[in-house]
Amino acid sequence: MAKLLGMRMEEFRGHLDVELNEVGRQQAASCNSLHQENLMLKEQVEALLQENIILKRAVGIQHERRKESEERNQELQHLKRMVTQYQKQLRTLE
Repeated sequence: MAKLLGMRMEEFRGHLDVELNEVGRQQAASCNSLHQENLMLKEQVEALLQENIILKRAVGIQHERRKESEERNQELQHLKRMVTQYQKQLRTLE
C-alpha cells in the first residue's frame, strides 16, 4: 500500500512538475517579452531626449534672433523719429 501511495505521489508530483514547467516557460516568455519592450522603450526615451536637446538649441537660437530683430526694429524706429525731427528743423531753418 505504501508503495502504491508512493507511486501515486510520484505520478502526481510529475504531473505538477509538467504544469509548473509550462507555467515557468510562459512566465519566462512573458518576462522576455517585457524585457524586449522595456529595451525598446528605453531606446525611444533616449531618442526623445536627444530630440529634446536639439529642439532646445533651436528654440534658443530663435529666441536670440527674435531679440536681435526686435532691437534692430527699435533702433530703426528711433532713427525714423530722428529723421522726422531733423526734417522739421531743416524746414524751420529754410
